[in-house]
Parts: sequence; C-alpha cells; structure tokens
Amino acid sequence: MRLSDPIDKPGFFWLPSHPNQHYPGTLRISTSGEITLRLVHRPTAVDPQQLQSNSLFGEETQRILGIVDNDPVTLEQCVVVDDPFYFVRIIEGYVSESRFHVGAAFVGASFVEDEPIAFSRIEFSLENLNEWFSISGFRPKLNSDSEKAEWAIHYTQPDDISIALPEGIGLQFVFSPSFSLPDYKVSQLSSTISQRMYVSLTSEGPLPVERCFVMLHRIHTFLCLVMNKIVAIEWVRGYSRNKLDKWGQEVATSIFYHSQLQGQQPDTRVSRTFGYNDISGDIEKTILRWLADYETIYPAFDLYLSSKIGAHRNLNGVFLSLVQGLETLHRRTSDETELNLDDFERLRATISELVPSERKDFIESRLTYANEISLRKRMKRLIEPFKDLFGTTNEIKSLVQDIVDMRNYLTHYDKRLERRARGIDDSKMYGICLRLDALFHLHFLRLTGMDADRIRSMATENPALRDRLALNGCDD
Repeated sequence: MRLSDPIDKPGFFWLPSHPNQHYPGTLRISTSGEITLRLVHRPTAVDPQQLQSNSLFGEETQRILGIVDNDPVTLEQCVVVDDPFYFVRIIEGYVSESRFHVGAAFVGASFVEDEPIAFSRIEFSLENLNEWFSISGFRPKLNSDSEKAEWAIHYTQPDDISIALPEGIGLQFVFSPSFSLPDYKVSQLSSTISQRMYVSLTSEGPLPVERCFVMLHRIHTFLCLVMNKIVAIEWVRGYSRNKLDKWGQEVATSIFYHSQLQGQQPDTRVSRTFGYNDISGDIEKTILRWLADYETIYPAFDLYLSSKIGAHRNLNGVFLSLVQGLETLHRRTSDETELNLDDFERLRATISELVPSERKDFIESRLTYANEISLRKRMKRLIEPFKDLFGTTNEIKSLVQDIVDMRNYLTHYDKRLERRARGIDDSKMYGICLRLDALFHLHFLRLTGMDADRIRSMATENPALRDRLALNGCDD
C-alpha cells in the first residue's frame, strides 16, 4: 500500500479472550502499510505473557482487538517484536511497553475470538488505474458564438466493466465520480468534477480474508504488468454481511497491510505494455487466462517484478533476477529435455550400475536434473518466436552468449569467464537488461492469448517496448 500520510492513533486494546482487560496503546501505520502496535501496562498488575504470541516468528496467529477514534479495530498476525521493557517510574512502581508487528489491520469492524474474518465484497484503488483505462464520461462544450465565455461540461458515468471469475467471484472495474457544487452563500470561484476508478471483487458467499488477499494480489500483479511499472495500492475496503450498521447496511472496513509489490516512489511515467483499448474486446478472456495460469507462472513473474521495485541496488542484481525469472518461466511452460525420457532412463540405469555402491547417492543426486536443457537453449527457445525483434542471427547469438557468460560468472564465479564479464560494462549490461525486460513482456502478451503477429505489431508500435528492444533507430 501507499498511503498519503502515516496513521498514528492512540486507543485501547485487548485480547479477544480477555475482553475486560484493556490496555492503552498506539496504533501506527506507515505510508507503505507497515503496522506496529505499542501497548502500555503494569507488569505488577498483569502478566505480560498474556499479550505475547507463543512463537517469536508468528507460527501461531495472534489477534488483538481495540478502539481507535471510536472505531472498532481488529489486528491480525500480531507478533512480539521485542521483550517488554520498563521505561517509566511512577509512584506505585514501573510501567512496561510491549511492541508488536501487525500483519493486517481492519478498522471499522471487530471480529471476536475465533470469528473468521471474511468479506462479501472487497474494493481497492490502484495508482494510474484511470490512465490505463482512459475512459472518460466528460463531454465539454464551448459556445464560441457567445460574446461572453459560456462553458458547459456534461458528465455521464461510464458503465462498470464486469467479469465473472471462477468460484462465484465477480470482478468489476468501477467508475466513481465525485463533485463539489458551488456554495451560493459564499463567494464560489470554482467547482470540480472528477472521475476515479477502483476495483471490486464480490463473492456469492463469505470469502475468507486470506482468499481475498490472494485474488487482490493476482489482479494487482496483472495490472502492474500491463502498465509496465509498479503501481501501489492506495486503499482497500471490505464489506461483510455480518457487520451491519443501524440501518442494516454493510459497514465499510478499512484494511491496511504492507504489500511488497510497490516501488519506492510513485511512477508517473506513461510506459504501459498495452492499454485497455488494446484488449477491450478480450479483457475477460485475457484476465481469466492469466488467473488460470497464475499458479504455474507466478514464481517467474515474482522474480521479474523484484527487478522493478528497487530491491536490487545494482545492475548485476537486476540482471540475475531477470535471467532467473526467464529460466523459471521456460521451465514451467516447456517440457523439453536433452534426451527423450526413455533414453535418459536407460542411460541413468547404465551409469547407476557402473557406480560403486558408496557413491550411488552422490551420482543419483547429480543426475536428478541432468536431462534439463541448458540456459543457452532456454534463452534461444524464448527468443525464437520473436527473433525478428532481436536482430540478425549473429546479433542474437552474441546476446545469448553475453547472457550465459555473465550469468555463469556471477553465479558460479567461473574464473575463465572473468575477462569476458569485465568486457560487459554498465552501459552494455543496461542494454541487456532492457532486452530481457522486453522478452518478459513479449511472453506475458503470449500468455494472455495474443498471437505472434499481434504481439509483433504491438512491439513495433509501443514506445516502451520499442525502446527496450532498441528498435527506435531501426526501420519498421
């Protein structure tokens, strides 16, 4: 998440199993969604162990309830960060403070002990979502025949974009207008009308919060890839049929958590892989295919996105993430081997018979992945469908050689490759990383169901992909 301002609120907190033992404390949520809770209590009056989870690493989930600004709060996955320590001397003795790391905070609802946290609807907003869809309900009109300026703006809210997902889950991209009308009691020099978009996930039945987070993350990842940058979540709200206000309406629960999928700073550049208009007729099929393939391909794209969030401080780290991600992607989408399985099994059996018994385990462990194709072959196979975008045969051969040598030098520290590795300076390495980045996006387009001709057309027309493929100086 990326909040505009941090939250730092005092309140009272307690364990669900001890609802009458309230402790003053402070709930803090950073702009990146990291949550901490500080509780104050008297060690002579209460047992500090009551507020500590059984494991320092949080194998056992701990829930804490509270009240902040008259709103109920539920804190999940609370883990003691450090042991309580005494910091204030008062007349009766000492006061102790305990600090907790909190996995998620739900502000606006109280989920009692053992009550599952589940929602019938989850809504969330993403940076740059409006720009990616580029759908406007505004129709300005200027009367040029009038002697005085006469402007009118007509707004019609666009229809929401709805997609039926498996397991009875509905996905909607919602258009949300807002406006301020002139206050005729005071001087009003301006009025504003704005349109924002957010994403809504609805379920026919209660959806456990863990499942909500999984679906949210998968949609979030897809949108980061189509926008070709890391876009942070701005807010998340949940609605439960079991949490109603006095009018019988579902209460909006604000949800806070720290997401790894966000850059250090907002990225305002326009560099999308494709826009909504490019897939408007196929958006349902595209998203359904992405979700269907996600379990297979997500480790590869996690590695790719780690190269975009600022996790690596130098080009070598970015390069290794991209290469490992592409290697993983090919492993998970291809069953190609060096030998056919029957031939390899016969070879394996022959080798095993010739090896002394005390060395069999060693040899067997080495043969486990011996039939997998090399990184060189994997890179060639990945480039093959788009080879016309990567240059001549010799240029592709040189690129693959640089990738293999640099990967082997950095990971295996092969001294024989040191001279070649040192010949790849930062400028050349940056160019290689851009082309690996582009290769990831070409295969992402392929995984969404686009055919090769359409991908090539998009690559030559899309400024971001042209730049990464170094096509800007070439004739189409």
